[in-house]
Amino acid sequence: MNGEGKQKGFVAITSVLIVSVLVFVLGISMFHSSMADQSMSVAHDNGQEASILADVCAREAFRKMKENIDYAGNETMEINGLSCTINVVENISASIKKISTSASVGEQPHLKRQEKEIRYVVESKAEDWLSQECDFENVELSGDSLVLSEELGEGEEAEAAARTTTSDDDWTGEGNYFSIDGLLSDSGDLVLEEGQTYGFRISNPLSLNEVKRAGSSLIEWTETVFPDTEISVYTKVIISEEMPVSAPETWNSAINGQPIPEIEGASDLTNHWLWVKQELRTDDPVLSPRLHKLSEKVTQSDIVPVKTEGYRVSPEFDISGAGNAKDSRIFWKADTRSDATIVVETRFYDGQEWTDWQISFNAREIPGIARGADLESAKIQTRVSFSGGPENYPALRSINIFIEAKK
Repeated sequence: MNGEGKQKGFVAITSVLIVSVLVFVLGISMFHSSMADQSMSVAHDNGQEASILADVCAREAFRKMKENIDYAGNETMEINGLSCTINVVENISASIKKISTSASVGEQPHLKRQEKEIRYVVESKAEDWLSQECDFENVELSGDSLVLSEELGEGEEAEAAARTTTSDDDWTGEGNYFSIDGLLSDSGDLVLEEGQTYGFRISNPLSLNEVKRAGSSLIEWTETVFPDTEISVYTKVIISEEMPVSAPETWNSAINGQPIPEIEGASDLTNHWLWVKQELRTDDPVLSPRLHKLSEKVTQSDIVPVKTEGYRVSPEFDISGAGNAKDSRIFWKADTRSDATIVVETRFYDGQEWTDWQISFNAREIPGIARGADLESAKIQTRVSFSGGPENYPALRSINIFIEAKK
């Protein structure tokens, strides 16, 4: 091979080597670039996942706060094998709390935080409902609830519960008494058994449920008593079909021809029962007193519950502070039925004027508070209208307002 051929061969080999090196270097560069892109992608995904996790934790903390305004945080949550932390809830003021959470994902943790500032109003106790700053009519407290006051109107008095015991079968017939001891019936009278000096009989309980509201009542009996003999009658009104304790102090001594003890005019007798106990005594075992007839009667009152209405307007609650409304919710708990209704309205003050009263719906956004509304000088107020009767009257157990603020 001549010199020119050798030179051409050398150039070809050199070119191949240079191209190979360039390809190798380019491959290494592309590999590193791919690894860097992949690392950045993983870091981005981890960051997104941590952000979502912190947000889920913040939402859970808010949910717990809505159930219990005194929720304090300071706990860790496990979600699909990952964890996030709810920090201690900060009490910024009497109407502002701050929720903060944190979460990290990946071998080289990407820490993300979330914060929520919550403006709140919670009314759920007796002292909340009837403060001097409230305006209310025809409502009253019942425990920690606000209840529409019962209103009574005119009805018709009618006999609603009555019983007369006067024959042998009435006194001692099967199923006609609750308990009997030392007594028997004789020619239509209740008497002591031979040789007995004491005996008692307890009548089956008389249902007063149909009376609803008591008018007048009367218990009377006819008897024959002899020297050294005695007949006593006792009563007890209870919410039970079970016999009252037999100890004498638990019964009320009845007076012949007088109203039944414990039954007062207009008292509610729904689900109540009247128990009557008769006692016969003698100092002479040969001589027995005789109870001929026993009658109980309860009439329904001519004063009856009627449909009525009432309302309560809350104080003007200060929820002011720097920031804008991001979201809002109102919740309430109430005892209502088809004839016992509650309507909740709200109005909002933005620092310049009050909105009109608007009907709110449970667990929904508060009308009148637009997203982005300025909360710098904000106030809020509720108005609750009650309607009910005659069978049921509504009760309001709590109203909770939550506004999430964004600074």
